Amino acid sequence: YGEKTKEFLDKYVVLLGKAETDEDKHNISLDWSKDHELLILGTKITPDNFRTAINKSNAQLRDGCVNFINNLKLHNIPFTIVSSGIGDIIELFLHKEGVSYYNIVTNFIDFENDTVRGFKKPFVSTYNKDQIVLPVKNKPNIILIGDAIEDSKMSDSIENKEIVLKIGFCSKTIKVEKYKQYYDIVLVDDQTMDVVQEIVSPLLFNKSKKEGNL
Repeated sequence: YGEKTKEFLDKYVVLLGKAETDEDKHNISLDWSKDHELLILGTKITPDNFRTAINKSNAQLRDGCVNFINNLKLHNIPFTIVSSGIGDIIELFLHKEGVSYYNIVTNFIDFENDTVRGFKKPFVSTYNKDQIVLPVKNKPNIILIGDAIEDSKMSDSIENKEIVLKIGFCSKTIKVEKYKQYYDIVLVDDQTMDVVQEIVSPLLFNKSKKEGNL
C-alpha cells in the first residue's frame, strides 16, 4: 500500500505541476482519488486503525486554535471546515484535540461492515472548493481562513454575502506577493491563531454587548 501511494504521489504531483487551469487540476485530483479508491476498495478498516495512525503522526492544530473555536461556540458563530482530506480521519483528529464544534465539508469513506466501498460524493479537491455548496446561510459577514491560494475562493458559492475578510497563512516567503493578490491579510510562517483572534475578539465583544451579555 505504501509503495503504491508513493507511486501515485510521484505521478500526480508531476501532472498537477503541468496543468494550467483549476479545472484541469481538479480533474487530475479526481483521477488521483479514483486510483486511491480502487487501491483501498474492499479493505477492512476500523476507526481504531485511523486512531493508531493519528497517534503516530506529528499533526497538530495551530496554537490557540481550540480556544478560538471555543469562543466561536460560546457566541454561537458558525464554524465550517472545507478540506480535500479524508473526513473520517479529520473528525477523529479533531476529537483527539478536544474540538467538537464545527460543520465539515470534505471526503468521507463509504463503509459497509468495516469494509471500504469507496468515497462518498461529491468529491472535494483543492481546486473545486469554490463550487462546493457550503452549509452557510444568511450570513452576510464571513471570515475566510486558508493556507493555499485556491482556498481564497471557498466563499464563492455562498449566497447573499456582503463582506468577506480573507486571511491567508503562507509558509513560504517566496509566495507572499502571490498570496497578497488573493488574501486581504497574509500571515507568513505563523503557526498561531493570535492575529485571527485579535481580529475576532472585538467583534465577539460587541456582539455580546448588543445582546446584553456584558
